[in-house]
Amino acid sequence: MSVANLEKNVYDRIVIQLKGINGSGNYNFDIHERDFHAKFKMVEELHTFPSICMGTQAGTSNSARRDQWEINTSWEIWGYVKDHNDPIGEANKLLSDIRIAICEDEHINSLVTELNFTSEVGAMSEIGVVLFIVKANLHHVP
Repeated sequence: MSVANLEKNVYDRIVIQLKGINGSGNYNFDIHERDFHAKFKMVEELHTFPSICMGTQAGTSNSARRDQWEINTSWEIWGYVKDHNDPIGEANKLLSDIRIAICEDEHINSLVTELNFTSEVGAMSEIGVVLFIVKANLHHVP
């Protein structure tokens, strides 16, 4: 499998998991198909909430060790919720849903050697905003 295919497989698994946030079990929200966007959108472009947008691939670096490659890559995930009373609290719930969706996927865990996250939560008026960055270390043996 090529490095590009390996990265795409991880990206595809992340998308599948995010689309699976359905309000059941430990999830707080139900993300409908119309609420998931495969590219970044500004909050002004969104019509329904909560919404999740895949942002850009934040970066990739490769390093070779003998006959193996170590790939460090990351993706941005943006989440938006609307709440007049507690946008930060609702953003934290969406953050929890994103974390659960990705952490509980055994397929992602089988593709990566290390998975880390960083996140920030903020609010703009009644809109809670989540920035969730997935950082993955992958090993590739050509």
